[in-house]
Order: sequence, then C-alpha cells, then structure tokens
Amino acid sequence: MTSIPISAEWFWSQVEKGARCWIWKGPIFRNGYGRLRIWSGGREHNFLAHRVAWELAHGPIPKGLNVCHHCDTPACVRNDLCLFLGTQKENMMDMARKGRHPGPGRRGEQVNTAKLTEAQLPEVHRRYAAGETQAEIGASLGVAGPTISGVLRGTTWGGEKFVTPKHWTKGGRVQLPRAKRVTGVVVTEPVVYEPNPRPLAVPHELAPGEAERFWKKVAPPNENGCRLWLASCDNHGYGQVGVPSLQRVAKAHSVAWRLTYGPIPTGKQLNHSCDVRPCVEPAHLKLGTQKQNLQDISARGRWKPHAAGGENNATAKLTWEKVREIRRLRTEFGWKLVDLAKKFKLCTSQVSNIINHRQWIE
Repeated sequence: MTSIPISAEWFWSQVEKGARCWIWKGPIFRNGYGRLRIWSGGREHNFLAHRVAWELAHGPIPKGLNVCHHCDTPACVRNDLCLFLGTQKENMMDMARKGRHPGPGRRGEQVNTAKLTEAQLPEVHRRYAAGETQAEIGASLGVAGPTISGVLRGTTWGGEKFVTPKHWTKGGRVQLPRAKRVTGVVVTEPVVYEPNPRPLAVPHELAPGEAERFWKKVAPPNENGCRLWLASCDNHGYGQVGVPSLQRVAKAHSVAWRLTYGPIPTGKQLNHSCDVRPCVEPAHLKLGTQKQNLQDISARGRWKPHAAGGENNATAKLTWEKVREIRRLRTEFGWKLVDLAKKFKLCTSQVSNIINHRQWIE
C-alpha cells in the first residue's frame, strides 16, 4: 500500500511493459526519471514514478533509503526486477562500479556523458583558428559554446591546452607550431593563422544611416555651447548608444568624436572640457591620458580625497543646514526614517547614519 493517493490501475496504464524494462509513458523530468504530478490539499506534488511503483508493490520506502535501478534506465518502473533499495552511498558505489559515475580524475571520453571524442579536438582548434566562433563550432558538433571554450582553454578534456591566439597581430599571418598534446592527441603539423575573416567594423565607420540616427538624438547647443545627449545614459551619466555595425553599446561622446575626427588613438581617452557628461559637442572633447584626466579633475576641484566629509565632499547632496534639520525633526518631533528619506530625497540608511552621527560628524 502506498502513502501516495494514486490508483494502481491508473498508474500501470501509463506504463509500457517491455521484455525487461517497463517504461513510464507520462511526463519525464530533465534527468530522465518519470514524473508524477498529483494535486492534494490544494497543492501540486511531484513524485518520481519509480518510487511510486516501489510503494505500490512493497509499501512505504524506509527513511534514508533510495530506490535504485539495476537496469540503469531512469524511466524504468519495473519493481520486481529492475528496482532495489539502497543508501545514497550504495547508489554512488553502484554507479562507479558500472562506469556511470565520473569519479575523481576522470575526464574526456572517460565521462559517460561526453558528447565529443578525442579525435574531434584537433578539428575544434583548427576551426577556431580559422575564424569560426565557439557557438558555431558547438552547434555543428551538438554541444554548447561553453563546452568548446573549455576545450580551447584546456579546462576540460585534460592535458595541455592548444595555444590559440585570441588577438591577431597587425597585418599579418602568424604561424605557430602546434605540437601540443591533448589527452594523447598530438597535432604535429603547423597551423597557419589568418586574421579573423569577420572583424568588427572600424569604430568611426558607421553603417549608412547610423550617423543620421545618432545626431537626431542630440539637442541643439545650449547657452554654454553643450549639445546634450537626449537618449539613454549609463549609471555614471554618460550617454550611451547601440551601434549595430559595431555589435556593441558605445559611449555617445566617443561616437561623436569618431564621426567628426576619426578613431581614438591607442592609450588615449576622451575628456570633457565642459565637465558635462551627457555633452557630445566635439569641440568640448579632448584627447588625454587617464593621468591627465585625473589631474584635470583635481585642478577644477571636482575630485576630493576620500577623507573629505560633509560639504567638502564633491558628491555631497546635502548641506549642514539640511543635516541639522534632519536631526531636529527626528529628535524633537519623532519623524520616521522613511518620512525623512522622502522629504530630503535620501535612502533610509543615509538618514540613519546622519542621525547616529556616522556621517556628517560635527
């Protein structure tokens, strides 16, 4: 007798009985085990079909025991021949004895779920060197892109990894000897690498229509001569724009520079002379290094040491007058943190720190 509210007659009507295994014909879990869904007490309950089959024949399963398969067929529910009780440890030992558990140190074709073979590994590296993406290689071999990445990096399938250059040198062919070993497979012939046949477009060369679309999202010059970006901005306040020909999202002011002056030299970055982050006016942009940018920030008084507190902090949103008002409302009138946060446009943790003198210390 089973503790699961199910009719034995209905259960066995969902089973296809073969010469050895009896296969569950109903829903299946992703791991291949039969799935039984039962509504009871206003809730949906999921049961493993082979456990239900055992209980129909032998009664409730003792606590701490699993229902294991002699036949190693997850969907099988034959309780008189293919199923047996065992602990989790016994189940793992049975899997290892049958070669179905990878165990420590087992990789590559030794893993029972492996979809690739060692003979395919050189092909993976040659195709990647020829310019195919990992997703394309994986799709043709019936595996996911991360699996191909593991093969290329040497993190799966053991042995040394093949040296596959990720960045191509300027203008040329790179020829490397490929006598590296991967789990016993040796490629002795040299492989000639060509530059990627599908490089990204040169950053300042946008597709037809993209430049026109870009400038439509820019406001006319204001009184300071700034032309502000009207579309999406990132968390730091800089404009950002999706460029289909580049297959990425780029900073709006960098696109404006490239459209006007051309590519940005290596090692240089764009700085705003107007200190207005969403500005894309090319005349307000200048090239410089990171060091020059920080020096410029410091010279303009826009960067303060971390030790600076109160109004001396460049990012301060409050004044001492407002801070004292927060503390007075809390002390004299008992305002709640939530109400103070709404009034002064802060978060409750900031209000708490101010009230408890962890911030804005006088």
